Amino acid sequence: MRLLLANDDGIGAPGLVAMESALRSEFSDLGAELELLVVAPSHEQSAVAHGISLYRDISIEDLGDGHYAVGGTPADCVKVALNHLWKDRKPDVVVAGINRGQNVGTCVLYSGTVAAAMEAAMCGVPSVAVSLAFLDVFMLADDDKERPALFEQLSVMARSPEEYAYAARFGASVCRQVSERGLPFGTVLNVNVPFLPEEEIRGVHVCAMSDAWFSDTFRQSENGSWRNIGSSMVPGSGDRVYDDHALEQHRSIAVTPLQFDMTSYRFLPQLESWFDDRH
Repeated sequence: MRLLLANDDGIGAPGLVAMESALRSEFSDLGAELELLVVAPSHEQSAVAHGISLYRDISIEDLGDGHYAVGGTPADCVKVALNHLWKDRKPDVVVAGINRGQNVGTCVLYSGTVAAAMEAAMCGVPSVAVSLAFLDVFMLADDDKERPALFEQLSVMARSPEEYAYAARFGASVCRQVSERGLPFGTVLNVNVPFLPEEEIRGVHVCAMSDAWFSDTFRQSENGSWRNIGSSMVPGSGDRVYDDHALEQHRSIAVTPLQFDMTSYRFLPQLESWFDDRH
Protein backbone atom coordinates (compact mmCIF):
# COMPACT_ATOMS: atom_id res chain seq x y z
CA MET A 1 0.00 0.00 0.00
CA ARG A 2 1.41 3.34 -1.10
CA LEU A 3 0.07 6.58 0.35
CA LEU A 4 1.15 10.08 -0.68
CA LEU A 5 0.55 12.97 1.72
CA ALA A 6 0.73 16.60 0.59
CA ASN A 7 -0.67 19.95 1.70
CA ASP A 8 -0.57 23.68 1.06
CA ASP A 9 0.30 24.93 4.56
CA GLY A 10 3.88 23.72 4.26
CA ILE A 11 6.12 20.89 5.39
CA GLY A 12 6.10 21.93 9.05
CA ALA A 13 2.37 22.52 9.36
CA PRO A 14 0.61 20.94 12.36
CA GLY A 15 -2.18 19.58 10.18
CA LEU A 16 0.34 17.65 8.10
CA VAL A 17 1.96 16.21 11.23
CA ALA A 18 -1.42 15.11 12.60
CA MET A 19 -2.51 13.59 9.29
CA GLU A 20 0.68 11.57 8.92
CA SER A 21 0.33 10.20 12.45
CA ALA A 22 -3.30 9.25 11.87
CA LEU A 23 -2.53 7.52 8.57
CA ARG A 24 0.22 5.46 10.16
CA SER A 25 -2.18 4.44 12.92
CA GLU A 26 -5.09 3.67 10.57
CA PHE A 27 -2.93 1.49 8.32
CA SER A 28 -0.76 0.01 11.08
CA ASP A 29 -2.11 -3.47 10.33
CA LEU A 30 -0.14 -3.40 7.07
CA GLY A 31 3.19 -3.20 8.87
CA ALA A 32 6.11 -2.96 6.48
CA GLU A 33 3.72 -3.14 3.51
CA LEU A 34 2.75 0.49 4.11
CA GLU A 35 4.81 3.03 2.17
CA LEU A 36 4.04 6.62 3.15
CA LEU A 37 5.63 9.48 1.23
CA VAL A 38 5.24 13.06 2.47
CA VAL A 39 5.85 15.78 -0.12
CA ALA A 40 4.88 19.32 0.87
CA PRO A 41 5.82 22.91 0.02
CA SER A 42 8.89 24.26 1.77
CA HIS A 43 6.86 27.39 2.62
CA GLU A 44 3.15 28.07 3.05
CA GLN A 45 1.27 28.06 -0.25
CA SER A 46 -2.30 28.73 0.85
CA ALA A 47 -4.76 29.99 -1.77
CA VAL A 48 -2.43 29.44 -4.73
CA ALA A 49 -5.10 27.26 -6.36
CA HIS A 50 -3.83 24.87 -9.07
CA GLY A 51 -0.78 26.88 -10.04
CA ILE A 52 2.29 24.98 -11.24
CA SER A 53 5.90 26.00 -11.86
CA LEU A 54 6.65 25.83 -15.58
CA TYR A 55 10.12 26.65 -16.92
CA ARG A 56 11.20 27.71 -13.43
CA ASP A 57 13.67 26.04 -11.11
CA ILE A 58 12.22 24.41 -8.02
CA SER A 59 14.07 22.82 -5.13
CA ILE A 60 13.45 19.26 -3.93
CA GLU A 61 14.98 18.75 -0.50
CA ASP A 62 15.22 15.25 0.96
CA LEU A 63 14.55 15.62 4.69
CA GLY A 64 14.87 11.91 5.39
CA ASP A 65 12.37 9.22 6.40
CA GLY A 66 10.29 9.73 3.26
CA HIS A 67 9.78 13.48 3.73
CA TYR A 68 10.49 15.99 0.98
CA ALA A 69 10.18 19.79 0.92
CA VAL A 70 9.48 21.24 -2.52
CA GLY A 71 10.07 24.88 -3.40
CA GLY A 72 6.85 25.10 -5.35
CA THR A 73 3.09 24.85 -5.20
CA PRO A 74 0.92 22.02 -3.82
CA ALA A 75 0.25 20.81 -7.36
CA ASP A 76 4.02 20.86 -7.97
CA CYS A 77 4.44 18.60 -4.94
CA VAL A 78 2.09 16.00 -6.36
CA LYS A 79 3.72 16.24 -9.78
CA VAL A 80 7.16 15.74 -8.22
CA ALA A 81 5.93 12.70 -6.31
CA LEU A 82 4.11 11.03 -9.22
CA ASN A 83 6.62 11.82 -11.95
CA HIS A 84 9.93 11.76 -10.11
CA LEU A 85 10.04 10.28 -6.61
CA TRP A 86 7.52 7.51 -7.27
CA LYS A 87 7.58 7.37 -11.04
CA ASP A 88 8.03 3.58 -10.91
CA ARG A 89 4.57 3.01 -9.40
CA LYS A 90 1.83 5.43 -8.48
CA PRO A 91 0.42 5.61 -4.95
CA ASP A 92 -2.84 3.88 -4.15
CA VAL A 93 -4.31 6.99 -2.51
CA VAL A 94 -3.26 10.63 -2.28
CA VAL A 95 -4.21 12.64 0.80
CA ALA A 96 -4.02 16.44 0.93
CA GLY A 97 -4.20 18.23 4.27
CA ILE A 98 -5.09 18.80 6.88
CA ASN A 99 -5.76 22.34 5.77
CA ARG A 100 -5.95 25.01 8.44
CA GLY A 101 -9.39 26.41 7.60
CA GLN A 102 -12.39 25.22 5.63
CA ASN A 103 -12.53 24.55 1.91
CA VAL A 104 -16.21 24.88 1.10
CA GLY A 105 -18.17 26.59 -1.65
CA THR A 106 -16.21 28.50 -4.24
CA CYS A 107 -13.12 28.62 -2.02
CA VAL A 108 -12.27 25.17 -3.40
CA LEU A 109 -11.24 27.08 -6.53
CA TYR A 110 -8.62 28.99 -4.53
CA SER A 111 -7.49 26.07 -2.41
CA GLY A 112 -4.03 24.63 -2.81
CA THR A 113 -5.13 21.66 -0.71
CA VAL A 114 -7.97 20.75 -3.06
CA ALA A 115 -5.66 21.43 -6.02
CA ALA A 116 -3.13 18.89 -4.75
CA ALA A 117 -5.85 16.26 -4.49
CA MET A 118 -7.26 17.24 -7.88
CA GLU A 119 -3.82 16.95 -9.50
CA ALA A 120 -3.69 13.36 -8.30
CA ALA A 121 -7.21 12.69 -9.57
CA MET A 122 -6.25 14.04 -12.98
CA CYS A 123 -3.48 11.43 -13.02
CA GLY A 124 -5.91 8.64 -12.19
CA VAL A 125 -5.08 8.33 -8.49
CA PRO A 126 -7.96 8.32 -5.95
CA SER A 127 -7.57 11.30 -3.65
CA VAL A 128 -8.95 12.94 -0.54
CA ALA A 129 -8.67 16.56 0.62
CA VAL A 130 -9.13 17.13 4.36
CA SER A 131 -9.72 20.52 5.99
CA LEU A 132 -10.32 21.75 9.52
CA ALA A 133 -13.33 24.05 9.21
CA PHE A 134 -13.53 27.11 11.41
CA LEU A 135 -16.99 28.50 12.05
CA ASP A 136 -17.26 31.76 10.13
CA VAL A 137 -16.11 34.12 12.88
CA PHE A 138 -16.65 37.09 10.59
CA MET A 139 -20.39 36.49 10.81
CA LEU A 140 -20.02 37.65 14.42
CA ALA A 141 -18.85 41.09 13.34
CA ASP A 142 -21.38 43.91 13.47
CA ASP A 143 -19.37 45.97 11.02
CA ASP A 144 -16.11 45.91 9.09
CA LYS A 145 -14.26 47.69 11.91
CA GLU A 146 -14.57 44.57 14.07
CA ARG A 147 -13.10 42.26 11.45
CA PRO A 148 -9.39 42.95 12.07
CA ALA A 149 -9.74 41.90 15.72
CA LEU A 150 -11.61 38.76 14.73
CA PHE A 151 -9.00 38.00 12.10
CA GLU A 152 -6.30 38.23 14.77
CA GLN A 153 -8.34 35.83 16.89
CA LEU A 154 -8.51 33.42 13.97
CA SER A 155 -4.77 33.66 13.33
CA VAL A 156 -3.87 31.90 16.59
CA MET A 157 -6.33 29.02 16.23
CA ALA A 158 -5.28 25.46 15.34
CA ARG A 159 -1.52 25.88 15.67
CA SER A 160 -0.72 22.50 17.28
CA PRO A 161 -1.08 18.95 15.89
CA GLU A 162 -3.26 17.98 18.87
CA GLU A 163 -5.98 20.36 17.68
CA TYR A 164 -6.21 18.38 14.44
CA ALA A 165 -6.40 14.95 16.09
CA TYR A 166 -10.07 14.15 15.47
CA ALA A 167 -10.07 15.56 11.94
CA ALA A 168 -6.97 13.48 11.23
CA ARG A 169 -8.54 10.28 12.54
CA PHE A 170 -11.69 10.86 10.53
CA GLY A 171 -9.73 11.75 7.41
CA ALA A 172 -7.60 8.64 7.77
CA SER A 173 -10.72 6.47 8.07
CA VAL A 174 -12.03 7.99 4.83
CA CYS A 175 -8.70 7.22 3.16
CA ARG A 176 -9.00 3.64 4.33
CA GLN A 177 -12.40 3.33 2.67
CA VAL A 178 -11.07 4.89 -0.53
CA SER A 179 -8.17 2.41 -0.56
CA GLU A 180 -10.65 -0.46 -0.32
CA ARG A 181 -13.52 0.82 -2.47
CA GLY A 182 -11.82 3.13 -4.95
CA LEU A 183 -13.29 6.25 -6.56
CA PRO A 184 -14.53 7.07 -10.07
CA PHE A 185 -11.84 8.50 -12.33
CA GLY A 186 -11.28 12.19 -11.74
CA THR A 187 -13.08 12.28 -8.39
CA VAL A 188 -11.81 13.93 -5.20
CA LEU A 189 -13.48 13.54 -1.82
CA ASN A 190 -13.47 16.96 -0.17
CA VAL A 191 -13.79 16.50 3.60
CA ASN A 192 -14.47 19.40 5.98
CA VAL A 193 -14.38 18.63 9.71
CA PRO A 194 -15.56 21.34 12.13
CA PHE A 195 -12.99 22.75 14.53
CA LEU A 196 -14.97 21.58 17.55
CA PRO A 197 -14.69 18.95 20.28
CA GLU A 198 -15.67 15.57 18.87
CA GLU A 199 -18.79 15.36 21.05
CA GLU A 200 -20.12 18.63 19.62
CA ILE A 201 -19.93 17.53 15.98
CA ARG A 202 -23.37 16.72 14.58
CA GLY A 203 -22.71 13.70 12.42
CA VAL A 204 -21.43 13.13 8.91
CA HIS A 205 -23.26 14.17 5.75
CA VAL A 206 -22.51 13.55 2.08
CA CYS A 207 -23.47 16.72 0.26
CA ALA A 208 -23.03 18.96 -2.75
CA MET A 209 -20.61 21.85 -3.06
CA SER A 210 -22.34 25.14 -2.31
CA ASP A 211 -22.09 28.33 -4.33
CA ALA A 212 -21.13 30.32 -1.25
CA TRP A 213 -18.53 32.94 -2.09
CA PHE A 214 -15.98 35.18 -0.40
CA SER A 215 -16.73 38.75 0.58
CA ASP A 216 -13.32 40.37 1.08
CA THR A 217 -12.27 43.35 3.15
CA PHE A 218 -9.32 45.51 2.10
CA ARG A 219 -7.51 47.91 4.41
CA GLN A 220 -4.92 50.52 3.49
CA SER A 221 -1.68 50.48 5.42
CA GLU A 222 0.37 53.48 6.48
CA ASN A 223 2.68 53.14 3.47
CA GLY A 224 -0.26 53.40 1.08
CA SER A 225 -0.44 49.74 0.05
CA TRP A 226 -3.56 47.63 0.51
CA ARG A 227 -4.08 44.31 2.24
CA ASN A 228 -6.92 41.82 2.25
CA ILE A 229 -7.49 41.46 5.99
CA GLY A 230 -9.93 38.61 5.85
CA SER A 231 -12.89 37.07 4.14
CA SER A 232 -16.30 35.91 5.18
CA MET A 233 -18.33 33.32 3.34
CA VAL A 234 -21.53 34.72 1.86
CA PRO A 235 -24.28 32.09 1.44
CA GLY A 236 -25.12 31.41 -2.17
CA SER A 237 -28.48 30.86 -3.82
CA GLY A 238 -29.78 28.91 -0.85
CA ASP A 239 -31.58 26.33 -2.96
CA ARG A 240 -29.75 23.48 -1.22
CA VAL A 241 -30.66 22.76 2.39
CA TYR A 242 -27.63 20.54 2.90
CA ASP A 243 -24.55 21.73 1.07
CA ASP A 244 -21.00 22.01 2.35
CA HIS A 245 -21.35 25.58 3.63
CA ALA A 246 -24.71 24.98 5.33
CA LEU A 247 -23.37 21.85 7.02
CA GLU A 248 -20.29 23.71 8.20
CA GLN A 249 -22.53 26.24 9.94
CA HIS A 250 -24.63 23.34 11.25
CA ARG A 251 -21.47 21.93 12.87
CA SER A 252 -21.50 18.74 10.81
CA ILE A 253 -18.79 16.96 8.85
CA ALA A 254 -19.30 17.53 5.13
CA VAL A 255 -18.03 15.04 2.53
CA THR A 256 -18.36 16.24 -1.06
CA PRO A 257 -17.32 14.43 -4.24
CA LEU A 258 -15.66 16.91 -6.60
CA GLN A 259 -14.48 16.51 -10.19
CA PHE A 260 -12.27 18.51 -12.52
CA ASP A 261 -14.82 18.57 -15.37
CA MET A 262 -16.18 22.12 -14.95
CA THR A 263 -18.53 22.02 -17.95
CA SER A 264 -21.93 23.66 -17.42
CA TYR A 265 -23.99 20.84 -18.93
CA ARG A 266 -27.33 22.53 -18.20
CA PHE A 267 -26.30 25.52 -20.28
CA LEU A 268 -24.84 23.56 -23.21
CA PRO A 269 -28.09 23.22 -25.25
CA GLN A 270 -28.90 26.92 -24.88
CA LEU A 271 -25.37 27.91 -25.82
CA GLU A 272 -25.53 25.73 -28.93
CA SER A 273 -28.57 27.71 -30.08
CA TRP A 274 -26.45 30.87 -30.16
CA PHE A 275 -24.45 29.42 -33.02
CA ASP A 276 -27.08 27.39 -34.91
CA ASP A 277 -26.71 29.52 -38.03
CA ARG A 278 -22.98 28.89 -38.14
CA HIS A 279 -23.10 25.09 -38.35
